Amino acid sequence: MSRLPKDLVIQFQAPRTWEPPFYIHFWDRVPGGPGSGWPGERMEPSVGRSGWYLFRFPETESVRMVISDALGHQTPDLARDRDGWLDA
Repeated sequence: MSRLPKDLVIQFQAPRTWEPPFYIHFWDRVPGGPGSGWPGERMEPSVGRSGWYLFRFPETESVRMVISDALGHQTPDLARDRDGWLDA
C-alpha cells in the first residue's frame, strides 16, 4: 500500500525593500503536478508571524521555485524537499 506524501509548507520573509503581495512560481513538483505560470501563486500571510508568508503544496515531496513580489525583486531558483523557512 503506497502512502501519499504529506504537504510541503514553505514560509518566506522578504526584505523590507520588497512589496507585498508575494508570489511563488514553481515547477518540477514531485510527485508530478502542474507548475505555475509567472509570477506564480499568491502567498498568504503566516498567522501569528508578522512579516512571514506561506504557501502549502498538497501531497508534495519536492519542488523547485522562485519567490517574487512581481515588481522586479525575486529569489534565485530554489529547491526544497522538506518544510522550510526562507528569507531573501
